[in-house]
Amino acid sequence: MASLKILFLHLLLTLFQEAAPQSTGFSLKLIPWDSPRSPFYHPNLTQTQKIQMMVISSSARALSRHPGNGTLYTNDIQIPVKNQALRYSIKMRIGSPGTEVTLLLDTGTARFGHNASNQNTISIPRNQEHIEHCPASTLQSYGFKGGKIQHIYAVLSSDSFTLPVKNKGSRTFSNMIFGCSSRSPVFSGILGLDKLPVSLISQVRNEVQGRYSYCLHDGDGYLRFGNDIPQVGKDAKTTRILYPYHPTLFLDLKDISVDQKRLGLSPVLFSYEQGGFLIDTGAQLSVIKKQAYDKVIQAFANYYTGRLKRVNGRAYHLDLCYRHNSSLKSYASMTFHLEGADYVTKSLYIVPQPGILCLGLIPGDVPILGALQQWNTRFVFDIITNTLKFVNEDCSKDRG
Repeated sequence: MASLKILFLHLLLTLFQEAAPQSTGFSLKLIPWDSPRSPFYHPNLTQTQKIQMMVISSSARALSRHPGNGTLYTNDIQIPVKNQALRYSIKMRIGSPGTEVTLLLDTGTARFGHNASNQNTISIPRNQEHIEHCPASTLQSYGFKGGKIQHIYAVLSSDSFTLPVKNKGSRTFSNMIFGCSSRSPVFSGILGLDKLPVSLISQVRNEVQGRYSYCLHDGDGYLRFGNDIPQVGKDAKTTRILYPYHPTLFLDLKDISVDQKRLGLSPVLFSYEQGGFLIDTGAQLSVIKKQAYDKVIQAFANYYTGRLKRVNGRAYHLDLCYRHNSSLKSYASMTFHLEGADYVTKSLYIVPQPGILCLGLIPGDVPILGALQQWNTRFVFDIITNTLKFVNEDCSKDRG
């Protein structure tokens, strides 16, 4: 029996809800893109090539502009599925007794209606093997536009999802609706965590109080839900997730500081009309709007003038690189001034080769707080209260 690969896991919320079950929690293991267990793993890449891939991937992630609204068109769902996106992945089991699948984590974007040119259209046959709960008459075609990569159609299916819970057992969620296809890239599907009713967090929001959390570092981590999220304590800061009815996780960015000095950027640069400012693990590096990027780069360049020797970063696709001096003990910090909370990045620099230090920022159309700049911070998202909490944490100690 040919097994269907899961193309799209922004799960559709069922129309008939049961009474809210007792709250619980579960965790899924997060696998970095450069782990041997990741579908993106390339064992022969040099460090320089890895950095180049990170830059290209993050740039591609920021190309698509968000639409004017979050309307869901049931016959034309358009989701970015970019092959060059170096995302975190998770593994879970679908069906009974269960088939293990690899899903890419998508925390930031569910953009609908964007224009994409030069599409390659792939027609997906309505292969109905292993579809348990959706009669053929209820299956619909959905278009998935992958930036400049492909236009893929999928059909709806329904099955059980088995997820690990805190007591090391498992919990099965029945009648979960998802899109499936017999053709897909090297991964099995996408695990969506945006605010649309077509996401995993929306599907299980009652069970997990609408909350999920992660803590990223340079190794494996955990995507945690509900009661499995650690207490963040009194040191946690809270900011608002904007636009409750928009699917994307936009934050209200007011200004940026370099070396604790505000740049005096206009908040209009990060307004919704200008692309907003979103938090997304799908971009490995943070993306800054061009008008703000130039000022940020100049501020860092001013700080390191006389401290480090600048070198050409063209080979790494980065603008600000230096010959590293081990005697330098203090490095310039960067602060994102959000509504009600300041976020100071813990991991700002990258080393493309021994002796070279580069600033891990790139310019782009859509400003993004990328995965690298989220390292060693516990983030807790709440789609019910539309808030984001964050606190410093040694994420290497986040164990199952």
